[in-house]
Amino acid sequence: MLNAARNVVLAAESPMGGTLATVAFSVIMLVVLYVVMILPQRRSEKRQKLERSKLKVGDQVITIGGLVGKIVNIKDDDITIASSVAQTMVTFRRDAINLMQQPTTAQAAKSEKKK
Repeated sequence: MLNAARNVVLAAESPMGGTLATVAFSVIMLVVLYVVMILPQRRSEKRQKLERSKLKVGDQVITIGGLVGKIVNIKDDDITIASSVAQTMVTFRRDAINLMQQPTTAQAAKSEKKK
């Protein structure tokens, strides 16, 4: 009986058992890292790319620098927006558009009256 207990203790201390546990732990941590951090980032990038491809003249956008304006011209990957009451025209790359601004209900009602 004492011999069997000694064999169990020696097996637990063997370098192969410790290495296997370390490798398994590392693999599990990499899988968790991928699922928690990398996969959501890829989904977000894919969603943004899809939204940027659907941009059209007249959309309200916000750039990555925080500039808010309305798209007045799209030529390939260059987008010109008018920002402010003075209609200042600024041209950006399509990748510089952060998100489309959703019109509020008051803005939507105003645009419906104009039509």
